[in-house]
Amino acid sequence: MRTYSKTYHSAFAKDIKNFDKPLKLKLLNTIDKIALQPSIGEMLAGDLSGVYSYHFSYDKTQYRIAYIAQEDEVLIYFVSVGSRENFYDKLKNRIS
Repeated sequence: MRTYSKTYHSAFAKDIKNFDKPLKLKLLNTIDKIALQPSIGEMLAGDLSGVYSYHFSYDKTQYRIAYIAQEDEVLIYFVSVGSRENFYDKLKNRIS
């Protein structure tokens, strides 16, 4: 099984800035899991076609990680992370 290289949108660090340490650790573990198997996320449709969304829970809150898997380059581009509220609107602004 190959591990994909990871790269991040310039605002990705800002997304996680206010996360507490346990949530950041869960996020890092989840990113590593995605790098091993990019297809575990849900492929989005419509305006967000080509973007995957992976859902996870932390402290009774649903979070999303949006990423684009570039198979030919064995690369995953992480675009956005955050709670479900306004997540997809923010994501649309980042990829347009």
